[in-house]
Amino acid sequence: MDSENEDVREDASWTIINIIQAGLEILNIGQQHPFLHQLMNDGTIAKFILLLNDKERQSDLDSIQEFLIDLFKAHQLPEEIKQQVIKTYKERSWFDQLAILAECEDNHDMILEDEFEKKLLEDFENHYEIIQQLHFIIPILHLGSEENKKKVALQIKKKIKKLSNDKNIQKFAKKHLWKEKDKEKISVQSKEILIIIKEIIGDEKDDDEEEEDEDDESESKKESETEESDEEDDEEEEKNEIQKSDDDEDDDQ
Repeated sequence: MDSENEDVREDASWTIINIIQAGLEILNIGQQHPFLHQLMNDGTIAKFILLLNDKERQSDLDSIQEFLIDLFKAHQLPEEIKQQVIKTYKERSWFDQLAILAECEDNHDMILEDEFEKKLLEDFENHYEIIQQLHFIIPILHLGSEENKKKVALQIKKKIKKLSNDKNIQKFAKKHLWKEKDKEKISVQSKEILIIIKEIIGDEKDDDEEEEDEDDESESKKESETEESDEEDDEEEEKNEIQKSDDDEDDDQ
């Protein structure tokens, strides 16, 4: 990272990041990175924090921030970089990094500022974004304060109920061309999150939800009627073809 050559610096950055990310793979939610305290004690982290404000190293900014986020998994970010890092990833809606930050409750208030929870699951088109956001939601609901848990749970409840419904998930997957493994991942995680939501705010339906359920039932009924109608049309067409074939045979005779 001390080299004046930008390519060398970038290679060094990614080497370090890959090592740090490898350490993440063995960790569960809430477990801190095994290299954190070692790199704090030897001054490496302090050096990277200084580089964040080095105007000559702005091309390395993303690498440095990602390095620090991974290292401070389940640990409060240093105050001198906390606002800058959280703001950056909120603006970009990079939920993989926000999910790591969310493993520390001390980061939650700043992450959820400005009603950030309203950005969650705004649509069901991009399966990759949905998976990232589900990863972000889980530590908030597991580790957050009661206030933050409830705030997020109330915001996402209807959307999670849709994603946890097997018929809906099939429909979304077909419409947006999700891969089978991604569809399964979304389904499983949504059902897990729905259980947590019920523990936080209960399972009572408000008026909007009841009306929405009625709309879903009505839509499902229409789809079923359409399918039945299509089947009847197919059967009628098949009968007509058979009759026509019989008539043709009679004419030949």
